[in-house]
Amino acid sequence: MPRSVREWIIVLWPAFMAACVLEILVFAGFDPHDIHLFGLTFESDRETIYSVAFLAFWAVTTVSGVITWILAQPTPPIDQTSAASRHTPSAAAVANPTATTAQDANRHG
Repeated sequence: MPRSVREWIIVLWPAFMAACVLEILVFAGFDPHDIHLFGLTFESDRETIYSVAFLAFWAVTTVSGVITWILAQPTPPIDQTSAASRHTPSAAAVANPTATTAQDANRHG
């Protein structure tokens, strides 16, 4: 999750803009009183429907932004002991010094 105000702004501002675009696209084509969900009609005034829809759009795009932010974080560094053990030459690599890696040694010999 974003930890600073700056990180939250990086997530919330594009989500806000996307919600604005969604609001325009959806309600340019549909009248709020003509929309039926599960056979129910909305009896509220248009401004309430627009506001609730905008908040729903903003929530969905914010979740998408937070997931993107989480996936974009750098991975932690590799443990040095495990990295050193991977670079230790195998018996096959020692037996075939012309191979550049242990995998090459396995392929060639």
